[in-house]
Amino acid sequence: MAANSSDQLVWLNLNNPVFQSNLLNVQKPERNATGETLSKMRKLNWNQLFWDSGLKWETISSVKPPKGSDAILLIANHPVEASYGLPRG
Repeated sequence: MAANSSDQLVWLNLNNPVFQSNLLNVQKPERNATGETLSKMRKLNWNQLFWDSGLKWETISSVKPPKGSDAILLIANHPVEASYGLPRG
């Protein structure tokens, strides 16, 4: 039986040029904090990401999610805000 998509580890696609520009234009402490957050997120599955009290996120309803995703999430209150597709499942 296939695993539920919410049990899959979070996959980060950081190829967005706006994200890359923002990341490269913040001070070193903020860039390091962003790296730590992204590293933490890679170790979580979608259920853990959703319930993690250290991550504040919101659903972006004004943008159509990419194929295979139910929603786009914005990690808010962070030096470099980034969006991620939430897999269907």
